[in-house]
Amino acid sequence: MLSDLAAAILERLPTEPVGLAIDELAAELLGRRDPRGRGRIGQGFLEIAEAIGPLWRGRGDAEDLGRYGIVIYGLHRHQLAAAQALLAEPGESHGPSNE
Repeated sequence: MLSDLAAAILERLPTEPVGLAIDELAAELLGRRDPRGRGRIGQGFLEIAEAIGPLWRGRGDAEDLGRYGIVIYGLHRHQLAAAQALLAEPGESHGPSNE
């Protein structure tokens, strides 16, 4: 069972070769990009990896953050169906948000 934060991350992750940076997700979901916010996103990544396997990693740019050549994360194409099924589980509250 995913936490609310991990479910929100999973809903936003694109499929390879497109990805999102941890800073982008932290700013969007938590409203901050500080070390604690980035750490919470990293914890969400670990929850997702336990459920559907490791995420795709690549290099890309976060132009809106003024950062280039950074690590970006997304779903492997073969994980897309598992991710959708996980998010579509009926009555799933996705557990505590770990706030």
